[in-house]
Amino acid sequence: MKKLHKSIFAVAFVLSVAASAAATRSWTGAGGDNEWNNEQNWSGNTLPTYADTVRFTNDVPLSVRVHSKNPLGKIWRFEGKDVTFGSDQGRRVTMYFSSSPTCEVFVAEGTTVVSSNTISMYNQAPLIKTGKGCFKLVGRSDATTNMEKLFQLDIREGELRSEPSSGAYGAYMTHIDDIYVRSGARLTHEGYNSLSSDLVFHIEKDASVYIDTNYSSCNFSSVVGEGDLELGP
Repeated sequence: MKKLHKSIFAVAFVLSVAASAAATRSWTGAGGDNEWNNEQNWSGNTLPTYADTVRFTNDVPLSVRVHSKNPLGKIWRFEGKDVTFGSDQGRRVTMYFSSSPTCEVFVAEGTTVVSSNTISMYNQAPLIKTGKGCFKLVGRSDATTNMEKLFQLDIREGELRSEPSSGAYGAYMTHIDDIYVRSGARLTHEGYNSLSSDLVFHIEKDASVYIDTNYSSCNFSSVVGEGDLELGP
């Protein structure tokens, strides 16, 4: 019994520490250079970590430069004007999400968040897209945008869009088992990209999915639901 109490206490302690370590890190831009890695651009002069909520409330369109360190966060909230992530070196940057039970990207209505050729999303937890805005993943010939370890993608509101840039490359969805597109939401998938042969689309009524078949490997498993799946052009 003592061992059981100790085990429960240890688990509770770990969870308590993890919860207390989580924080909301808001972009302030006070550093004046739009660099993700500049601590002075963040509230509390502290860079976000895996456990944190990352929050943008910018009142003008913003371009954030990413270099040696990768963006981290569990919940991403884009509540202001458009945000574009980019890299001066043209290198691919991994957009890391916490391996918690779920991770979330919220994009407010009228706002577009663009990965600008550089962001890959690697995650082993379901990613939930909320908010009526657009989360856009843009690839190019030498720096594709990946979602390779996202075992489940849940688009609850707005649009998630993948499209090519200077080359034909778009987003790879090779390790996604299930994509849920909820009522009123949309997934648009263009450019050279691949779909998993095990992928199941769950498309609710009044939801829509468009897959560009010019470049895509459209060997997904099945479609469930009353929504629209269009293979084009």
